[in-house]
Amino acid sequence: MVVFGDTIRNAPTQYHVEVEFSAIFTHPDYDAVAIQNDVALLKFKEPITFNDYVRPICLATLIEETDHYTDCYAVGWGLLTAGGGMYNDYGNIA
Repeated sequence: MVVFGDTIRNAPTQYHVEVEFSAIFTHPDYDAVAIQNDVALLKFKEPITFNDYVRPICLATLIEETDHYTDCYAVGWGLLTAGGGMYNDYGNIA
């Protein structure tokens, strides 16, 4: 299950959306020891319902597009360091 629209874990908001996924595609060169290529794609069982607080991300379509950006952001909950505690408030990491 994937949760969208909340800002604090286990505290649903009025924008809360839950979607089940049917498959996980991990990076073929993922290295859990070195924590490299720590990225995956999820295939959802049904379309995600978008609202003002649940939106798709924009991905660059051309290499040249990324030349204009200096900052990238990842948001969500999880571990900030290997072996660290779970981050419960919505995190924004540059």
